[in-house]
Amino acid sequence: MSAVLQQQGHGEVRPLVVWYYLGSKELLDTLDSSCCVVTSGADGKFHYINSDNPTLDSIKKTYGERFNCSFSTVMLAGFSAGCQGVRTQLLENQVTKPSGLLVCDGVHSSEPPQQWQLDVWRDYLATCNASLPKVSPSSSNGAIRWTCSNITPTGFTGTRETLNLVTGLDTQPGESLEDPNIYQSGRASFLTFPGTDADAHIYQATTVLPKQHLLLAQSLGIASNGNKVSPGETPGETPSDVQRDLVPIIAAAAVLVLLLSEFS
Repeated sequence: MSAVLQQQGHGEVRPLVVWYYLGSKELLDTLDSSCCVVTSGADGKFHYINSDNPTLDSIKKTYGERFNCSFSTVMLAGFSAGCQGVRTQLLENQVTKPSGLLVCDGVHSSEPPQQWQLDVWRDYLATCNASLPKVSPSSSNGAIRWTCSNITPTGFTGTRETLNLVTGLDTQPGESLEDPNIYQSGRASFLTFPGTDADAHIYQATTVLPKQHLLLAQSLGIASNGNKVSPGETPGETPSDVQRDLVPIIAAAAVLVLLLSEFS
């Protein structure tokens, strides 16, 4: 499945949002109509730019030339294995740096973890001027939003354990799915949830992801003000690859089944 342009956006300078393994009208509706939004295909790759894994620099160049614009705020978001796409962007030595990111239940590492798998996140946290970790009763202004279930896939270090190794925190899973533990470190917000089965992962996709996506968009100043424009109806040309029907639910479900097979 090829990657698609979800929303062209508008303006000489516009925000850029890049999604990995996620995409829905609900998420799109949380973003301002000025945002240019692209998402990877069901295999996590971007097939539209002569490269399966283009850098943020090349994505900006491709769409900047196509729409005769430049980009300001850059937001990255990944769910499950899509967090590897976010990590790949952070590993690249490129001019473009993400203004904020969401990684939802997918920052695993090998068993035992390799140093680079931890350092890439530590380095980005440092660029956001993270302070000493502390528990906070609320976390609505984070430029980094990182969520974890309590799943540990066979042969991997789980998301919560990886978070602890990256941050030095001793996080514990929340009491219930509706009441996660929240840890705040500077501009980073970490939410840890209970659950060790497929249902816990699905809850991250259906409930946690939409809320955290909205909170990140709000903190970056690119959330919708309620005056949404449908994809392809923004000022200027209407590209032929703008998809009015976003990533099909059936395809997303298929990806989820494949990913969850790791946890069985």
